Amino acid sequence: MRGDDERSLAALCADSRRLGRLLLAGAAASFTAALDRAVASLQSDAAMPLTFHIVFGLGEGPGGGLIEVVAGIRLRWRDPRRARILVYGRLPDPDGSGDDGSSNRPSNTYAALVELNALAAGELAPQDFTSGELSVESRPALSAAYLFGGTLENGQPLSDEDVLETAAQFLRQRMEIDQAEGAGRDRLRQLEGGAYGGSGPDQQIWSQIASVPLLAFGSKRLVSPDGEIREALGLSFTRAGLLHLLHNHWQDGAGFVDEPSGAPAGAALRGDVESRWLISEDHLLLSQAILPAEASDKRWQSITDEWSSIMEGFKDLARLRERGKWLDTLIALCHRRYTEDFRNVGVAEFYRSRYAEAAGMAAEVRARIERDLIEGCRTGRWSLGDLAGIVDSLIGWQEERLAGIPERIARIRRSEDETRVRIIGVCQKWASLGPFARISGKCEAVLDECAVQLHDLNVKMTRAEAWAFAGQLLPAILTELQDLKQTIEAVVLRVADVVATIDRRLDRLADVLEAEPNAYVPVVRLFNRDRLRGIAAAVLTDEREQRDHATRMRDSLFANMDSQAGFQALLDHFDGSDPLHALHAIGDSRVDDAHANHVATAGEGVLRLTVLDQIREMYGSDPLALRSFFDTVVSATHCLIELNGTASATERRSFALLPHAGKPEAFAKQVRAGIRACAGAEMTLLDTGRSPFEIGIVTIQAVPALSEVASLAAFDAAYQARLFSDTATAFYDMHTVSTATDLKPLVTQVPEHQKEMAAGFNLPHLLIGLVRGLVYDRRGGSSGTDGFLLVPKDADGFDEQPVYLGTDLFASSEALPASTVALLSANNARALSDASPAQLDDWRQGVVSLVNRTKAERGNDPTDLIYRKFVEAGKTASQMLRGERR
Repeated sequence: MRGDDERSLAALCADSRRLGRLLLAGAAASFTAALDRAVASLQSDAAMPLTFHIVFGLGEGPGGGLIEVVAGIRLRWRDPRRARILVYGRLPDPDGSGDDGSSNRPSNTYAALVELNALAAGELAPQDFTSGELSVESRPALSAAYLFGGTLENGQPLSDEDVLETAAQFLRQRMEIDQAEGAGRDRLRQLEGGAYGGSGPDQQIWSQIASVPLLAFGSKRLVSPDGEIREALGLSFTRAGLLHLLHNHWQDGAGFVDEPSGAPAGAALRGDVESRWLISEDHLLLSQAILPAEASDKRWQSITDEWSSIMEGFKDLARLRERGKWLDTLIALCHRRYTEDFRNVGVAEFYRSRYAEAAGMAAEVRARIERDLIEGCRTGRWSLGDLAGIVDSLIGWQEERLAGIPERIARIRRSEDETRVRIIGVCQKWASLGPFARISGKCEAVLDECAVQLHDLNVKMTRAEAWAFAGQLLPAILTELQDLKQTIEAVVLRVADVVATIDRRLDRLADVLEAEPNAYVPVVRLFNRDRLRGIAAAVLTDEREQRDHATRMRDSLFANMDSQAGFQALLDHFDGSDPLHALHAIGDSRVDDAHANHVATAGEGVLRLTVLDQIREMYGSDPLALRSFFDTVVSATHCLIELNGTASATERRSFALLPHAGKPEAFAKQVRAGIRACAGAEMTLLDTGRSPFEIGIVTIQAVPALSEVASLAAFDAAYQARLFSDTATAFYDMHTVSTATDLKPLVTQVPEHQKEMAAGFNLPHLLIGLVRGLVYDRRGGSSGTDGFLLVPKDADGFDEQPVYLGTDLFASSEALPASTVALLSANNARALSDASPAQLDDWRQGVVSLVNRTKAERGNDPTDLIYRKFVEAGKTASQMLRGERR
């Protein structure tokens, strides 16, 4: 790795094909294991033929592993008749426009094309990257190589999405052709075998060939988009059901809409909801029990009843005493009841013992509320949006209650004092009674009055303690309600996310279904767009239809949930691996019924119409329009590569993949005749038994040579510029093969460009190599051929095999292959980084001497053009030695 480069690993991968190759080699074991598993899943018999399809980006760093992948496959399945390998290389935009990745894709692409050309010609025998030892035989390891890019052969650019769509459908169509028996398969094999002239079983398409053919392809599908229409309608039903669940807001003419209905949430808190949800005042004060075990205890009474039920008994006990002690006895009995016997422990102790159970009581309150709310959601009484508002209002209500507790207790305490004053008055009245008052019955009246006041006082004192307890219970209830609110809001957000996902998919479907037919795009959709709009509007705004569907979807959604399950279970359902799948199945199940109802009333439909039905409806009554339609479609099935003009007359074949003939058969024959008439003799019609909803058109064009690719010059220019600016590492970044391999260039460089390279880079490195002793001048020697030799050093400092450069230094600089330049510059760069300042200065003086010697050899003419080149090269070498440039 370059020490001065701080780019991330991902960026290095995009820039360096060699690094991509290295990363692939690091995963060699997992790659081959996955390959073996894939083959085992396809082959029931080891003798079954295989076809390996490899799709890769020519300009990508990881695409540098193509050669190793091919070698890894071929070394396991050696017979090309039993295991075919086809590669599909995607060419990037030559100028990199619209690319989010590496700016080095064009230069990488040229390097990749050079290697692909060598691989196809059988001139490259790479080692198996899984073992590092075995090599593929010299014969071509590939069966065919397809190239495709973002521009059609007529120069029309395609979107990235259309490029991928075309490539994907071509792969499927090519496999269909290959699996068909008869002339179609034979012609495909002849194209991919490079035998363009003949046909039939006698054609030896697997004989030893000089090179693997390079091909381009075009693909078209004429479809009746039944699946897309069905999906759009099904998703629309699903969306409507979810909006009913989310808001339940119906608008005439629009259906269920994605906005709240505006109904006040507080309305749901009326009626007996307080008691049903265990949040009435009696429940908060434990006048009524909250916990199930206590609620089932028949001895449990309200606070008022607790004191009312014992007062008559207490009066009877008081009457058993002397008359003068009746009130004292009654007061004492009430005090004991309050401090010790209320619910067996006394008032204060009872409520103190319930503080520890506040969390359990709050959970019971939350469970009761949640069960009621989810049942309301299950029955359609409330939407999820209503529920969030209800809980929010409920929280606000309880917060107000909690805030008012101190004032409530203070009022009760003030009222207690008033009651105590009345009791004192009763006691004073009792003390003033004379002997005749007892005879007249006034004692009983005063006793009854005292009992009433004592009952009132003890109820108030108990309620004061109870409100103090409520001040501890309400925060626990609020905590549960906040959590419930968050869970409901999470469900609301998740359902809204699912609706948004549906909306995005519907937008995409709308883009393709609303678009008018275009013969130049990969998929030409044939159907009546106005009719689809009408049917969609009718069924999606039918309130009875949509409410019935919403009920069914809601029932299905809750069907598998436990009756005691809460909103977390609902959230878990929507957070599942594919929550939309089951919901869409429900919506999709309604499409056929709704469509059938519409057909019954309106007499027209858009589903279950084959592609022949659609073509017949659009063009069946006008033979000239039908012929014009097929002429346009077939002629617009262009290959995804722009070739130079000389390639237009080369071998080309077209295939039409047709479904089985439908009814009426006469029109199916008319379609076949129209396609054949438009395409001529090179069109092969295949009855593939494919879906009745589509017709496929495929064009395959032979590329006579890579030099015919229109963008090759731009790729080469980027390659040369990158090599010129950074030869020390650019060769290694762009290529995956060894520097010792001489690669055949695809573009012959003009002499002026070679001289520019020599003066600008090659010659400076040769000068540095000479002063370092890396380049050896053997002119005038006693043995061997005169000339210059490059003698690189290995890691231990020993001389490696010399590379002969030529007899003239400047001529040698012009003729240096890229691999030799890379070797020379890499050795120089390593030496310069390790040298001392004194050594660098010595080398710089040596470069000056070499330039001066050249002047003498050129007749001491300071204007000599070659000498001037050496001067410029010497200046560049001096800058490199001073560290001013690379």
